[in-house]
Amino acid sequence: MAKHVEIKHSFELVLEGEESSLSDKLLLCNAFDGYEVLQDVGDRMVIDVMEFIGNRLILKISLKKPLTYKQISDYIDDMLEFAGEQTNYHVTLKPVGIRWDVREPGELSESFDESLLISHPRREEIIRRMDIKLQAEAESHSKPKYELQAGTSYISSERKSEKAFEIFTDLVTHGYQGLCVTRIRPEALRERYGLRKTPILWLTQNADPSEKCLSPTDTPRLHLVVSDFLEKAESSVVLLEGLEYIITHNNFPSALKLVQLLNDRVMLHRSRLLLPVDPQALGEKEMALLGRDMKAIQ
Repeated sequence: MAKHVEIKHSFELVLEGEESSLSDKLLLCNAFDGYEVLQDVGDRMVIDVMEFIGNRLILKISLKKPLTYKQISDYIDDMLEFAGEQTNYHVTLKPVGIRWDVREPGELSESFDESLLISHPRREEIIRRMDIKLQAEAESHSKPKYELQAGTSYISSERKSEKAFEIFTDLVTHGYQGLCVTRIRPEALRERYGLRKTPILWLTQNADPSEKCLSPTDTPRLHLVVSDFLEKAESSVVLLEGLEYIITHNNFPSALKLVQLLNDRVMLHRSRLLLPVDPQALGEKEMALLGRDMKAIQ
């Protein structure tokens, strides 16, 4: 039986490709930064872009766990395939060298913008297909019950998201442009809350041609669609219902990263984010991490 040597060392991976534009180089760098999160390898390694000079890219790969040379080779192949997919294979890279480093494993990488992991032509096509229209609901004659601060995200600890939907409905019937991302069937929401014009994105693995659907595993696309809405809307509010479903199909760190990225977008565009979460579905630590940069709804 063949034996493989386990190594604990970090290393620099040297990659080389053909001539490419600055835009493609930045897209590649961002794809490699995102690989550890989207491919769920963060418990095994940390990937940092060191430099991209000419046609040569150097990555710093810090191992958190010992790996065999064969495993490292497999990860490199997978990493290159992932980067190629994210850039529509505009640039082809091949490994040309490794520099071993005996220092301790590195710290977590800086956060990255997941929307950049979808190349420009694909982003435009996704936005076109989703066809999110900025439409306001019929104005209610009653006085608004709720007022949310612009540029702020709110977390609501509740099992059935009723409070969050009540606030969201109140806002969209008093002049706000809304976007609802939900695990609940849109038809049921329209019937219950009278959401006739507000766009609703359904988180489901079973696509329904009559609805706007998103897979719970496709967090980059979800981030892209919400970001595009926030850029185009004026006074806006986003309701993200179904975070537990996203966690189930990914993991908590990926879901937390998504919420943090959306929170950044909400602050940038002075919008509002409503995040209902069932506290019984998550631990105290997870709830604390989610609520760290958000205001609690009582």
